[in-house]
Amino acid sequence: MSKDFLGILLAVIALLLFSIVYAFYKASQPFLSTTQILCITSSCSWIAILPFVLSKGFKFLPTKHFYLLSFRTLLGLASAFCITKALATISLSEALLLSNTAPLFIPFIVLIWHKTKIPHRLWIGLVIGFIGVFIVLQPGFEKIGPGQILGLLSGITSAMMLYPAPPEIWNLG
Repeated sequence: MSKDFLGILLAVIALLLFSIVYAFYKASQPFLSTTQILCITSSCSWIAILPFVLSKGFKFLPTKHFYLLSFRTLLGLASAFCITKALATISLSEALLLSNTAPLFIPFIVLIWHKTKIPHRLWIGLVIGFIGVFIVLQPGFEKIGPGQILGLLSGITSAMMLYPAPPEIWNLG
């Protein structure tokens, strides 16, 4: 199995798992507060990494820049908070669409953080991507509400969190 295929497969599995988590968020809205939902999902994440911590300690996270990893964790929490709040007022499909806009925002993050221009050929794809999102969300160009804005903020904070960090942050390169 090639590394490219494995990467694509893992990305699809991750998106599927995120969709399942968002469905949990939506289904639990009437019974649990946003804080409770985030606490439960964060606890599940800790349980998932517990075997690594118990067997290797924190050595499996070799970094000299723990504060940057902490910042990325806070961005992930902000993204989860936004999507949980958005799901209280919008449908699961809208929330998934808006949260999955993260790749559309990464070029803008690179532009802001690194002052790197967005290549001309990339603009076409970005414009088509954003037009597609707006067509799916508002085919009748109705009013956009707080739920959609929070869903979009989830996509933006996810993009900030997912932006590839330089190798020196991970102390691997």
